[in-house]
Amino acid sequence: MAELWNHQGVLDDVKADIARKKGDDMIHHFTTEMWNHVGMRVFIVSAWKNEEGKIHVASHDYNNEYGSADSFMKTHNWDTILPEWDSYAESAFDDNLDGDAVVTRKKGQQDKTYILQLCDDRYPVLPACDSVDLDMKKVVI
Repeated sequence: MAELWNHQGVLDDVKADIARKKGDDMIHHFTTEMWNHVGMRVFIVSAWKNEEGKIHVASHDYNNEYGSADSFMKTHNWDTILPEWDSYAESAFDDNLDGDAVVTRKKGQQDKTYILQLCDDRYPVLPACDSVDLDMKKVVI
């Protein structure tokens, strides 16, 4: 497996799993390190594809956690950059954000995002416990 990854790169489903499970934590760690070591304020927009090939777009703002600063997202009109970012994400992933795309706009550290199917009466359908990973079980329970 390691030889395959070294030659072809990490498999797409593995990338999606890492992004879903660890992406927010890695970004939070980065922003913490930048604040602690150089006093830098950071605002991040991200995009990645999940296992179903849907593009996730998110923003990450932890500035209110450091020093006495306010959240960038709460104090500035940051929405003006989103159309450009969405356009970039579409071209980078050779896909579009219309229809089934997942767009999450985060304000600091939050729970992970999971997609649940909806039944005909528009209520979410909980998956069978043996078919989901531990992280999703924690969120649903």
